Amino acid sequence: MTAAPDPVAAAEEVHRRLDALDPPVRDRTLRLLLAGLRGRPDLLARWSVRFDWAGTAFRDPDQTLVSLLYDAEEGHVRQLLWHIPEDGTPPEDRAAAALRRLDEEDPRTYGSERRSTVRVIPGRG
Repeated sequence: MTAAPDPVAAAEEVHRRLDALDPPVRDRTLRLLLAGLRGRPDLLARWSVRFDWAGTAFRDPDQTLVSLLYDAEEGHVRQLLWHIPEDGTPPEDRAAAALRRLDEEDPRTYGSERRSTVRVIPGRG
């Protein structure tokens, strides 16, 4: 039986591969945020949400976009899209502020919620 893949580690691997193609780092905030989530899994667990994916917004590559999932009523999965805009502060400060916010506030209060088309059916894999 194999262990479930770590989605944060998978996202970090994608970014490592992209760095090899494009040496200038476009979004250090994202990398720092991913490292912080990997080092503090309790930040998501405390709100019963899980990491889905992270990247830069298509229309605004300076904006960090994080997708989180949580189980809702009747077996539905909800997606939260958390937009972290560029505000002129250094990436280290932006990432630290985002991690601090996750530590203090439920992301459901500030993420854009979407109902996923995925429905969990008990007894099916």
